[in-house]
Amino acid sequence: MANITRGRAWRMLAVLVVLASASQDGHAQSDRKIGKWKLRVEPPAHGTREYEDRGGGVTVSTRQGVNARGQEYYSSYAAKVDGKEYPRLVKGSNGVNTIAFTQVDADTVAYTLRENGTVTATGTTTVSKDGTVLTVTTKNVNAAGSGNPEIYDRIP
Repeated sequence: MANITRGRAWRMLAVLVVLASASQDGHAQSDRKIGKWKLRVEPPAHGTREYEDRGGGVTVSTRQGVNARGQEYYSSYAAKVDGKEYPRLVKGSNGVNTIAFTQVDADTVAYTLRENGTVTATGTTTVSKDGTVLTVTTKNVNAAGSGNPEIYDRIP
């Protein structure tokens, strides 16, 4: 009888391990932007984005680099794709910055940036079908036309 119970316990443990792995793999596959990305830009400018899955639908994003004018930039947030505002740290800003995401389709999320409660920009983040290119397009609310896209390549 003890062997049957032990055998069932091992089978149950194996099933739980498989289910946990499938659950984690499923989330990682559903959010294909998870990973590190390098900005396509002419030197001396450079930049990276990193997205980390923190579980429970929370993604931590870090964006940093140097623009074409030689100015450093940095921003970071931890957020869910649920339409709610989340705090966003922006180097050099004294305002209260937030970001909110909504799902557009399997490959694209839309976002809204606010500073001190006022919408400052909107945009989209899209991962290519093959998962190797990330396109981030931001449109400032005071600017006419569409924003200039930032194109990133996945860092293996």
